[in-house]
Amino acid sequence: MTDSDAVRFGELATAVLLRYARQNDWSEIDPATLRPAIVGLQNAIRGMGLPPPGASGELDDFVLDAILREVTAAGPLDERWEHPVRQIAKACFYSDRDDCCESYCETDKRGRCKRQTLEKGRERISGAHCVDCPHWTDSSPEEHAALLEQAWQPGPIAFADARDIFLPEDYRALRGFIRDLARR
Repeated sequence: MTDSDAVRFGELATAVLLRYARQNDWSEIDPATLRPAIVGLQNAIRGMGLPPPGASGELDDFVLDAILREVTAAGPLDERWEHPVRQIAKACFYSDRDDCCESYCETDKRGRCKRQTLEKGRERISGAHCVDCPHWTDSSPEEHAALLEQAWQPGPIAFADARDIFLPEDYRALRGFIRDLARR
């Protein structure tokens, strides 16, 4: 990771985290409080490298714990940031998937998909999709929105009413950047 890559990664990851905070109605967010987490993630990327394109397998808990130790070694992290920072770590270090696991449209016995609830969407940096979903990098925003809208289940909230939560474009930018960085 070059210095310019680190700057761009910091901008993208910070934008995702600040959007996460806004969608969860957190007040008084100082972007400077995120700096240690961003530096820790940059250090982990520099030290461990990113999975190469085409790598298979899941992210081992041992490896994820090592990444998160890098994050905390860079400075204290407010407890409320632990969940979204963990998700960004997964987004960075999960291998690129060739196929979508389609969890964004899996329904329960009542015909509802938990990923399509506002509560679930708000707790995810990647909205209705998985952090490693190939649609983030293989689909245009329009194709991705059409796919999600087609799979949307009737319910209390329509996809269009909360598109920015269920399909956040700042996350697409981050995921694309990570993918390009891994290919170098």
